[in-house]
Amino acid sequence: MSNTILNVECDEIIYRAAFAVQRTGYIITTKNGNSRDLADRFTKTKIIKMLREKEKELNIHYTLERYTIVEPVNHCLRIIRNTLRRLSAFGELKLWLSPRDNSNFRYGIARTAGPRGEGYKAGRPERPEHYQAARDYVIQKWGAIEIHGYEADDALGLYQDENTIAVHIDKDINTVPGRHINWVTGEHYTVPTGLGNVILTEKGKILGRGRKFFYHQLLTGDSTDNIPGLPSIGDKTAYNILKDCETDEECVNRVEGMYYDKLGMGQDTINRLLEVADLLWIVQDKGETGRKIFLRSIP
Repeated sequence: MSNTILNVECDEIIYRAAFAVQRTGYIITTKNGNSRDLADRFTKTKIIKMLREKEKELNIHYTLERYTIVEPVNHCLRIIRNTLRRLSAFGELKLWLSPRDNSNFRYGIARTAGPRGEGYKAGRPERPEHYQAARDYVIQKWGAIEIHGYEADDALGLYQDENTIAVHIDKDINTVPGRHINWVTGEHYTVPTGLGNVILTEKGKILGRGRKFFYHQLLTGDSTDNIPGLPSIGDKTAYNILKDCETDEECVNRVEGMYYDKLGMGQDTINRLLEVADLLWIVQDKGETGRKIFLRSIP
């Protein structure tokens, strides 16, 4: 393993570590002005349910004040350090970060509103308290690199080869052929070259590997990144639409047909399809775009 390079999507490690040491607490105040700090013992949903059973309603009989409980920053950095040390047993680490200058090309091409309005990644929650300290730590202590013009996900596609392993927990990166490690579960797996496949598990979850998952997402969109899909098409419906396809051409025909069925014929529909393709595709060669991948497979 000494010659193996692990390309690590480090954004997600930072976020998970910072959120792991941050919790939400609540102060309950009755209409008589009596207050009690519930700390983080209950969620808001649990509090409302418990008090409703006592015929007490929020904003009528009491109010809730939310606040954030944050552990010391060293706790966050320790989680990151332990994670990276564990991964280093499998090869040399190369850590990748998305740029802070908004140079990621996707921000400039997102035109169609997603589930949370307009804008790529719009509507995401605020960054955790220790985000910047964690980012500075991986840059200064571990040599993490910003990839300008793209995002960290793309680095794992651009620099994947027979001597590398893509380390991440992001389902989108499973369109990249080659070796992968899920750094949370510890699973090692290989994404095949070619079309790949999409599996519907017994629990109703989608497991995608390769380009077929890209076509699947063209139908469903990606709510995490605020990328729109087609109306009334979720994972199971998309799976059923594509499950019998054995070539890129067949997938493209099914996807294009569904866009026309849902949005009507015309250039606006094509423009939306190609926009979504560019937003979803994890770049594997510089200058490559999702629309190029889609258009080259049209019979």
